Amino acid sequence: MTPAAGATARSPHPGYVVVAIETTGFSAADRIVEVGVVQLDPSLRVEEEWDTLVDPGKAIPNTFVHGIAENDTAGAPAFGRVADTVGRMLDGRVPVAHNASFTKRFLFQEFRRAGVDSNLNEQAWIDTRDVAGAHLNLEEDSREAALAAAGVSTPRAHVALLEARATAELFRALTVTFGRTHFAKPVSIARPDRGAGEQGTGAPRLSRTQAAASPTDDVSGGIDIDGDIYAHEYDDAEVVAGWAELTGVRFPKASPRALDALFAACVQELVRSTTGDARLYAIAERRWLGTATLEELGHAYGVTRERIRQLENALRKTFDGLDVLSSAVAEQIERHIGWLAPASRLEARFPALAHRCDGLAGTYEEYFRGLYGRWERSGEWVYRAGFAEHFASSMDRCVDQYGVVDVERLAGLLESSTDDAVRLLEQRPEVAALNGGALFARAKSHQDRAVAILSVEQRPLPAAELAERAGTPDSVRSMANQLAVDERIARVSNGTYALAEWGMEEYSTIVDWIARRIDESEDGSVELSTLLAEAPQRNISESSVRTYVGGVDFTLVDGTVTRSHTRDELLEGDPQEAKHLYKRDGVWQLLVTVTRDHLRGSGFLLPRAVAALYNARVDGETQVPSRLGPYTIRVNRLRQASGSTIRRFLEELGVQLGDRVWLTFEPERFDVTAAPPHDDTLGGLAGLLSSMGLDPDLAADPDAALGRINQALGLEASAPRRRTTAVFRHRYQDEWADIVRAL
Repeated sequence: MTPAAGATARSPHPGYVVVAIETTGFSAADRIVEVGVVQLDPSLRVEEEWDTLVDPGKAIPNTFVHGIAENDTAGAPAFGRVADTVGRMLDGRVPVAHNASFTKRFLFQEFRRAGVDSNLNEQAWIDTRDVAGAHLNLEEDSREAALAAAGVSTPRAHVALLEARATAELFRALTVTFGRTHFAKPVSIARPDRGAGEQGTGAPRLSRTQAAASPTDDVSGGIDIDGDIYAHEYDDAEVVAGWAELTGVRFPKASPRALDALFAACVQELVRSTTGDARLYAIAERRWLGTATLEELGHAYGVTRERIRQLENALRKTFDGLDVLSSAVAEQIERHIGWLAPASRLEARFPALAHRCDGLAGTYEEYFRGLYGRWERSGEWVYRAGFAEHFASSMDRCVDQYGVVDVERLAGLLESSTDDAVRLLEQRPEVAALNGGALFARAKSHQDRAVAILSVEQRPLPAAELAERAGTPDSVRSMANQLAVDERIARVSNGTYALAEWGMEEYSTIVDWIARRIDESEDGSVELSTLLAEAPQRNISESSVRTYVGGVDFTLVDGTVTRSHTRDELLEGDPQEAKHLYKRDGVWQLLVTVTRDHLRGSGFLLPRAVAALYNARVDGETQVPSRLGPYTIRVNRLRQASGSTIRRFLEELGVQLGDRVWLTFEPERFDVTAAPPHDDTLGGLAGLLSSMGLDPDLAADPDAALGRINQALGLEASAPRRRTTAVFRHRYQDEWADIVRAL
C-alpha cells in the first residue's frame, strides 16, 4: 500500500473509495479472485492504492476472461484474511465502481462469509456506468466506451487495480464536466468486539462505526454533481412509468429506466423485509431464491433448523405485509408468458428482466420466478407453472388415432404461435418430426413413425422410403424388422408396407409367395414366366425368383414350377472345382484371408464342395469335431453352405487382419493353421505359387512347380498342362490358367 504523492490530510468530508474486482463467475456461489482499491480525497486526488489476489477456495473456470488461473491464487490469502484490510480501505468513504451492483453484491457476500457486517448492500454507490450512460450518449454500454468518450486511456482489461485506477479517472472526468458533488453517505464496515457472541448464533457481537458525512461547499474547486445521478434510487414517477410499460399503458415521457425502477422497487420490498438481519437475508436470497435447505442455513449461522424455520415464518409474515408490487408484477409477467414463450422474446420485450438485482443475487427474472413460482425456465423456453400437465392434455386432444399431431389446434390450446408450437414439438423427445418437418407425430418407435406416415400418404411405401421420411435413413433394416411384428402394419411386397386396415394381400417371403401362387392354381403348378412377370410388382428381382425356384422347396421342369416333395437331399460339390480349396498332405484345405468379420466372430460362406465332403443335407447342419470344440457347417434351402465362427482359432494363433490361414477339413477333424503370407510383388508363375500358398521359389523349375500345382488341385503330379488349365477355368481362375498354359 503506497500513499500517492501529494496526498493531503483527511478533511471533514470522508472522501471516496473506488473498487474493482475479478471473480470466478456471476452467480451467488462464485467468489472474488482479485481486488483493486483506490482511495480518493474529497478533491478527487489519489490518497492510497491497494490490491491483492484472493484464493477463492474453488475452481476458476473463467481464466480465459481475466487470465487468473488456480496456480496464481494457490498461495494467495482467502478473503477472510484480507477482510480487515479491505474493510479499512472502504470504511467511512463513499463507494464508487463501474457496474456497482455487481461489485457491491460480491463484496457484501464475501464480508458476510467472513463474519463481518456492513451496509454495502444497502448503501447507494456511485456507479460510473450509470453516470456515463446518462451524460455521454454512449453507443454501447461498456467501460471501454465510457473511458473513450470521457477521454481517459483504456487500461489492460481485467486487472483489478488498473481498472480501479481507470474508474477513478473516469469519475474525476465526469465530476469536472458535470458540476459540484453532493456527497452520498459513506460505507460502514463493522468490526468484531471481544465480547461474547449472541446465544445460539456462534457469531461475535458486532459494533458498528457509522461515520456521518455532510455536504461541503469548500472542496473540489467548485465542482458540483447531483447525487441522484449516482444512486440506484428511483422516484415514484419512474416506478409508475414502469408499471405502465409492463401493462401496456402509454405513459408520457417514460424514462428508459422505468422497468428497472419498477423491478428495483419490488426487490426492495423483500430486502426491507429482512430488517438488516443477515439470517433473514440469507433465507431470502439462498432459500427463497436459491436451493439452500433449513439444515444448511442452520449450520451456516450456528442455529437449529427449527430456529431457521421460525425466522423464515417471521420473514414471510413481514414480507406479506410489504408485498405491494412484487406479486402484482409477477402476475403481469406471467400474462405475457401465456403457457409458454421463448425466453429471448420475453427478455426482448422487457430487457430489464435480464438485469442484475440491486440488493439480491441474480437477475430480476430470477427474483420473480424464484419468489412466486408462476413460471419455469428450461433451455430456451419459459413455461407457465403447470405447463407439463397442460401440454400432455392438449396433445391428447390434438393427436389422431395414428399419432399425427394437429399443429394448428395445438398452437391454439397453448396460446402460442404456430412457429413456437413447431419449435417446441421439434424439441420434445416423445414427438417425431416426419416428412422433413412437415409432419409431427407422437411416436416412440419405428412402427409409430411408419403408421403416421402411411396414414398421411395413403399408399404403400418401401422400408427405405419410410426410414427416409422418418428421418432415420440409416436404420432401414431395423425399421423393417420392427414393422414385421406390428399388427397395425402389413408387408404387401418385398420390403414394402401398408396399413393392415387397408386389407391388402400380405406378403411374407419369396418362398411363401411362390408357394401361394402354386397352391392357388388348378393343377398345382405355375409357369416361371408368370412369376417373373409378377415379381417387379413385389420388388423381387428376376435372379431371386430363379434362385428360389431352383431351391429345395420347388422343382423346375421345362419352365413349370411345382412344389418339391423330396426334402432329404444331400448337397453335391466337386472339391476340384472349388476356388481356393487345395489338397495338402492328402487332405482338402481351404486357403482363407482373414477379414474383420472373421476376427469379429461372424460365420461365413463356404464352397459347396466343403459341405459335400461331409455329406451335408440341404436345410440342415453338420458338426465336425475340433480341438477347440465342434465346428458347424450349415446348408440353407437355397443350397448355400456356410461355416460357424473361427474366432477362437484365430485368437489362439494370434493372427491379424489380412493374414492367411488354412482351414483343414478331415473326415473326423476340423482345424485352423497359419498359412504363408502372399507376396503381391510377384508375378507370373512365382505369383501363382504364392497365391496358392505354395513356395514361390519352385518357379525356378517350372516342371517341379507344375507337379506341385497339380497335386494341390487334386490331380496327379504328372497330369498334362491342359488338364491343369481346365481345372483353373472351372474355378473361374482364367488368369492362372493362362500362366500354366504359357509354361
